[in-house]
Amino acid sequence: YGHDFEKYTTEWNKSSVLVIQIESVFAVEHLEELLEFEEVDGVMVGPYDLSGSLGVPGQITHDLVNDSIAHVIETCKRYGKSCGVHEVDPTLEGVQASFNAGSTFVVLSSDVFLLWKWGERMKKLINDIR
Repeated sequence: YGHDFEKYTTEWNKSSVLVIQIESVFAVEHLEELLEFEEVDGVMVGPYDLSGSLGVPGQITHDLVNDSIAHVIETCKRYGKSCGVHEVDPTLEGVQASFNAGSTFVVLSSDVFLLWKWGERMKKLINDIR
Protein backbone atom coordinates (compact mmCIF):
# COMPACT_ATOMS: atom_id res chain seq x y z
CA TYR A 1 0.00 0.00 0.00
CA GLY A 2 3.01 2.24 -0.17
CA HIS A 3 3.55 5.44 1.74
CA ASP A 4 -0.06 6.78 1.76
CA PHE A 5 -2.18 4.31 3.72
CA GLU A 6 -5.24 6.57 3.88
CA LYS A 7 -5.28 7.04 0.09
CA TYR A 8 -4.76 3.31 -0.38
CA THR A 9 -7.74 2.36 1.78
CA THR A 10 -9.96 5.01 0.20
CA GLU A 11 -9.09 3.90 -3.32
CA TRP A 12 -9.27 0.24 -2.38
CA ASN A 13 -12.81 0.57 -1.15
CA LYS A 14 -13.77 2.13 -4.51
CA SER A 15 -12.11 -0.50 -6.69
CA SER A 16 -12.03 -3.76 -4.73
CA VAL A 17 -13.85 -6.89 -5.79
CA LEU A 18 -15.40 -9.37 -3.36
CA VAL A 19 -15.54 -12.96 -4.58
CA ILE A 20 -16.93 -15.55 -2.19
CA GLN A 21 -16.03 -19.23 -2.32
CA ILE A 22 -18.73 -21.85 -2.61
CA GLU A 23 -17.35 -25.13 -1.30
CA SER A 24 -20.17 -26.88 0.54
CA VAL A 25 -23.71 -28.16 0.08
CA PHE A 26 -24.82 -25.59 2.65
CA ALA A 27 -23.37 -22.74 0.57
CA VAL A 28 -25.00 -24.08 -2.62
CA GLU A 29 -28.35 -24.38 -0.84
CA HIS A 30 -28.07 -20.83 0.54
CA LEU A 31 -26.50 -19.21 -2.51
CA GLU A 32 -29.39 -16.86 -3.23
CA GLU A 33 -29.18 -15.46 0.29
CA LEU A 34 -25.46 -14.86 -0.17
CA LEU A 35 -25.90 -13.19 -3.56
CA GLU A 36 -28.43 -10.74 -2.19
CA PHE A 37 -25.54 -8.81 -0.63
CA GLU A 38 -24.70 -6.09 -3.14
CA GLU A 39 -21.08 -6.15 -1.91
CA VAL A 40 -20.63 -9.63 -3.38
CA ASP A 41 -19.33 -9.27 -6.93
CA GLY A 42 -18.87 -12.91 -7.74
CA VAL A 43 -18.48 -16.51 -6.73
CA MET A 44 -15.71 -19.07 -7.10
CA VAL A 45 -16.63 -22.73 -6.84
CA GLY A 46 -14.10 -25.04 -5.17
CA PRO A 47 -14.81 -28.49 -6.63
CA TYR A 48 -12.66 -30.54 -4.23
CA ASP A 49 -14.24 -29.26 -1.04
CA LEU A 50 -17.66 -29.33 -2.69
CA SER A 51 -17.15 -32.98 -3.68
CA GLY A 52 -16.37 -33.85 -0.06
CA SER A 53 -19.43 -32.00 1.19
CA LEU A 54 -21.55 -33.89 -1.36
CA GLY A 55 -20.25 -37.24 -0.10
CA VAL A 56 -18.08 -37.99 -3.16
CA PRO A 57 -14.68 -36.74 -1.97
CA GLY A 58 -12.16 -36.11 -4.73
CA GLN A 59 -14.62 -37.00 -7.49
CA ILE A 60 -14.67 -33.49 -8.95
CA THR A 61 -16.33 -34.62 -12.19
CA HIS A 62 -19.12 -36.53 -10.43
CA ASP A 63 -22.67 -35.67 -11.53
CA LEU A 64 -23.47 -34.29 -8.06
CA VAL A 65 -20.55 -31.88 -8.33
CA ASN A 66 -21.34 -30.93 -11.92
CA ASP A 67 -25.02 -30.38 -11.11
CA SER A 68 -24.11 -28.19 -8.13
CA ILE A 69 -21.68 -26.15 -10.24
CA ALA A 70 -24.34 -25.73 -12.95
CA HIS A 71 -26.79 -24.53 -10.28
CA VAL A 72 -24.26 -22.00 -8.96
CA ILE A 73 -23.51 -20.69 -12.46
CA GLU A 74 -27.21 -20.32 -13.31
CA THR A 75 -28.00 -18.62 -10.00
CA CYS A 76 -25.11 -16.18 -10.46
CA LYS A 77 -26.42 -15.32 -13.94
CA ARG A 78 -29.85 -14.53 -12.49
CA TYR A 79 -28.26 -12.24 -9.91
CA GLY A 80 -25.87 -10.61 -12.37
CA LYS A 81 -22.79 -11.88 -10.51
CA SER A 82 -19.58 -13.27 -11.95
CA CYS A 83 -18.98 -16.97 -11.47
CA GLY A 84 -15.83 -18.98 -11.83
CA VAL A 85 -14.66 -22.50 -11.18
CA HIS A 86 -11.34 -23.64 -9.79
CA GLU A 87 -9.64 -25.73 -12.49
CA VAL A 88 -7.41 -27.90 -10.33
CA ASP A 89 -5.24 -29.22 -13.17
CA PRO A 90 -5.93 -26.72 -15.93
CA THR A 91 -5.85 -27.73 -19.55
CA LEU A 92 -7.03 -25.79 -22.58
CA GLU A 93 -9.95 -28.20 -22.91
CA GLY A 94 -10.93 -27.91 -19.25
CA VAL A 95 -10.78 -24.12 -19.27
CA GLN A 96 -12.83 -23.98 -22.48
CA ALA A 97 -15.37 -26.39 -20.98
CA SER A 98 -15.73 -24.11 -17.94
CA PHE A 99 -16.41 -21.12 -20.16
CA ASN A 100 -18.79 -23.16 -22.32
CA ALA A 101 -20.68 -24.13 -19.15
CA GLY A 102 -21.18 -20.45 -18.33
CA SER A 103 -18.26 -19.49 -16.11
CA THR A 104 -17.19 -15.87 -16.51
CA PHE A 105 -13.70 -16.55 -15.14
CA VAL A 106 -11.53 -19.56 -14.28
CA VAL A 107 -9.14 -19.97 -11.37
CA LEU A 108 -6.08 -21.74 -12.75
CA SER A 109 -4.87 -24.16 -10.09
CA SER A 110 -3.57 -23.10 -6.68
CA ASP A 111 -0.33 -22.99 -4.79
CA VAL A 112 -0.89 -26.44 -3.29
CA PHE A 113 -1.59 -28.11 -6.64
CA LEU A 114 1.20 -26.24 -8.44
CA LEU A 115 3.73 -27.31 -5.80
CA TRP A 116 2.42 -30.87 -5.92
CA LYS A 117 2.80 -31.01 -9.73
CA TRP A 118 6.20 -29.35 -9.53
CA GLY A 119 7.27 -31.93 -6.93
CA GLU A 120 6.15 -34.77 -9.19
CA ARG A 121 8.13 -33.32 -12.12
CA MET A 122 11.23 -32.86 -9.95
CA LYS A 123 10.98 -36.43 -8.68
CA LYS A 124 10.73 -37.73 -12.25
CA LEU A 125 13.66 -35.55 -13.35
CA ILE A 126 15.84 -36.78 -10.47
CA ASN A 127 14.91 -40.40 -11.18
CA ASP A 128 15.68 -39.92 -14.88
CA ILE A 129 19.11 -38.49 -14.02
CA ARG A 130 19.97 -41.46 -11.84
